[in-house]
Amino acid sequence: MLIGIPKETAAGEKRVATVPEVVEKLVKLGFSVAVQSGAGDAANFADDTYRAAGASVVPGAADIWTQSDIVFKVRVPGADEVAQLREGATLIGFIWPAQNPGADAAAQRPQRSPCWPSTACRGSCRARRRWTR
Repeated sequence: MLIGIPKETAAGEKRVATVPEVVEKLVKLGFSVAVQSGAGDAANFADDTYRAAGASVVPGAADIWTQSDIVFKVRVPGADEVAQLREGATLIGFIWPAQNPGADAAAQRPQRSPCWPSTACRGSCRARRRWTR
């Protein structure tokens, strides 16, 4: 199962949906991870650190959106990103549907792809850290 991490496109966004330490754990669990080149640059994670953790680094976002079974995203995806999401793929990220009506486009098309706003997941940050161990 392929997990894709695209580069964030929102102006001024410095976060990345996952870090090399978590990539290493995901790979140990049997997932394949693809990271868009430059996705971690603003958060001070170079492509080489993702490679060292076991991820493949791909040049463009289109490969992430069209080939991944699961896509991790920090910010609300744009309509162009959602349009590329592979049928049956799952989007996980900060969707904030109450604050962004209409922005959860993937969730509005459940026949195409499930969308899981990470704000809907129960548990504290401390509990979420345990999930990746």
